[in-house]
Amino acid sequence: MILFYRHGIGQFDKNHLIGPSSWPHFDLLYVHEGLIELETEDRPCFQMKAGESILIYPHTRFEGKALTPSAWSSIQHFDFQPQETSKTAPPHWHDKTNQSELFQNTKDTEIEKDINRALELSRFEGSQTSQKIREALLFLILAQLRHAKISHTTMTAEQQALEDARAWALAHLKDSITIEKMATRADLSPSHFRASFKKHYDESSGKFLLRNRIYKARELLRETRLPIKEISQETGYANVVSFHQAFHKYTGQTPAHYRNEHTLRG
Repeated sequence: MILFYRHGIGQFDKNHLIGPSSWPHFDLLYVHEGLIELETEDRPCFQMKAGESILIYPHTRFEGKALTPSAWSSIQHFDFQPQETSKTAPPHWHDKTNQSELFQNTKDTEIEKDINRALELSRFEGSQTSQKIREALLFLILAQLRHAKISHTTMTAEQQALEDARAWALAHLKDSITIEKMATRADLSPSHFRASFKKHYDESSGKFLLRNRIYKARELLRETRLPIKEISQETGYANVVSFHQAFHKYTGQTPAHYRNEHTLRG
């Protein structure tokens, strides 16, 4: 049922970018060590730590980098046999493109053990027996990820409030969102909001706003011809100078340099 293409593991440092890439097959990426920042076509910039994985569907653009001095992640490339997909593959696996699915809290579980077993088998490249076992393991890994996601505990009222504040902020980045406004949206005091946000998402609310403003700015720089001054306004900066400073500090490039390197040409 599964057409298994390749399984490998790699180490990334802060100078090694992941992508940008887009493949015609599925990619299952799992973080073994460190912290990775990733962005996909359907998700704003987010972080993945050890024990987290993401299933990237075909033709989905993604890119990222390590946030720690080094990070280890493995990736499995695969697809489903067309003549069997509609009969035996669960409906959430086929006929999907341009999207991804994030799975959290899987470290020290059977999922991680099965991924490590699959990596061990990758040493026997070319063996038909090894190939069949790896295909079976991959199917098992996918089924376990799906089960873990479905059976995940229901969010508390506070978590739901934080999620609502995050979604609201992402929809209003151009409106000069502040931490105080996000806290009001979640019906929490600013100090309680900051502490809860850090606890649940392992990053500060300020870093969250910065990452997503820069993500939006990069998208606009790549895919539009809007003047940089307008892009600074679209991403909530009071003036173009503060936008330049934030963009350069985060990416190491000026907005103009980034646009020259990444503009889609056709």
